[in-house]
Amino acid sequence: MSLDIHCQQNDELVEYYSNKKNCFADICQARKAFGSTETTVEQYDAMEKGLGIMLLWCPDEIRSIVEATLFEAEFRRPYFNFDD
Repeated sequence: MSLDIHCQQNDELVEYYSNKKNCFADICQARKAFGSTETTVEQYDAMEKGLGIMLLWCPDEIRSIVEATLFEAEFRRPYFNFDD
């Protein structure tokens, strides 16, 4: 991956997650994922990764909401028994 493509993708993430509406939409999807028994380990991993990236670029006024959602996702992970 060239540096230009990497920077372009990073810029797109910054633009996407700097919008509160996009963050809240993804938080809603994350809550559906950790509230569903049909969520796979891959989906859960992707959801946690997305929340982590969101935390880097989200507006400051919703940072605590993103942190709380990420904490809740980490707290609920053991209940999925992915390691079994």
